[in-house]
Amino acid sequence: VNITDSEALATWQPAIAAVDNYVVSYSSGEGAEVTEMVSGNTVEYDLKGLQPATEYTLRVHARKDARSSGSLSARFTTGLDAPRDLSATEVQSEAAVISWRPPRAPVTEYLLIYESIDGRVKELVLDPETTSYSLTDLSPSTQYTVKLQALSGALRSKTIQTILTTTGLLYPYPKDCSQALLNGEATSGLYTIYLNGDKAQPLQVFCDMSEDGGGWIVFLRRQNGKQDFYKNWNTYVAGFGDPKDEFWIG
Repeated sequence: VNITDSEALATWQPAIAAVDNYVVSYSSGEGAEVTEMVSGNTVEYDLKGLQPATEYTLRVHARKDARSSGSLSARFTTGLDAPRDLSATEVQSEAAVISWRPPRAPVTEYLLIYESIDGRVKELVLDPETTSYSLTDLSPSTQYTVKLQALSGALRSKTIQTILTTTGLLYPYPKDCSQALLNGEATSGLYTIYLNGDKAQPLQVFCDMSEDGGGWIVFLRRQNGKQDFYKNWNTYVAGFGDPKDEFWIG
């Protein structure tokens, strides 16, 4: 038996003696038995319109005139049908919402995999009631392939996929706080900038996004007296303090 989630191809060895017909019967525990008669020259029959993730009992016997042979029988379980209509919406520079329609058969979980064009892969296991998921921490201006598979016990559906491309930032690798501001960052705090815009040279700094229009790198921050600023020259060269509180950047 060759099986999908909605069809199965039943095959059998022909009878030694000539026969008029073969009688093919199949049923599940939930529905009435279906019986079809095919030519005696046929050794296969395509069962269609089956329910996904369902066990069926198949029987085949030969007929010659009014006589019937003994029956051959087999049990098979149809595959789990795949989720449908996978799509990406609300695509932003670092986030997107993935949604889908569930399979007809009950599922126990979903396997969601998304991979960036440069080969970074993340894999998530989601609850069976889930029909949408928000992807976060994505990279701007990056293409992602999103794949979804349904699971029901040991059964796995076919994988469906969609492709999305995150929106771009004006400066994907801002070299200072002013470029971070132009990227839409409006809250003072810690940001990662990149020396000369080189992604291989990240540096975390405190950006003032409010004073005089914002976009300033803060080299020295004193506000509550917690930090001792009486340091030697080498310490000032290296930098010190808490970048979230009082500090000298170095």
